[in-house]
Amino acid sequence: MHELPWVIETNDAVKRLIEVEIRRSDPAVLSQEDLSRYIIKVERIRMELGALRKVKEEAFNFLFTQVSQGQFTEGATVEITTVDALLRCRACGHEWGSDESGEALPLCPKCSSPGAELLRGNELNIVSVDFEYDLRSP
Repeated sequence: MHELPWVIETNDAVKRLIEVEIRRSDPAVLSQEDLSRYIIKVERIRMELGALRKVKEEAFNFLFTQVSQGQFTEGATVEITTVDALLRCRACGHEWGSDESGEALPLCPKCSSPGAELLRGNELNIVSVDFEYDLRSP
């Protein structure tokens, strides 16, 4: 279950993103204040996961459901977009993606040179979070 650390990291990152958004929208909020007590509900989390992370969406969602129980993210829908790998050869500049298995080929298919630069495919990004909060109800 190599997805578990990413699920926990995602839950923590959602909290941080929401706190940033609340502070941005309401400057009267103290910067040191724990804002999680004002979060009413997280409805949807949109994420990008790189194909090279080899995260199974079903396993991620199952673990997220378990980790978020009793948290402000409980019941949230997680929408995952998989980002295919893209590499660039450092020698000739040729760009290529992963093979059918999702593996990134380590050698350039054009010049057979090793040492490719990973351009994408290792993402773990929270794209957006739909949530409700109320600063009047601690």
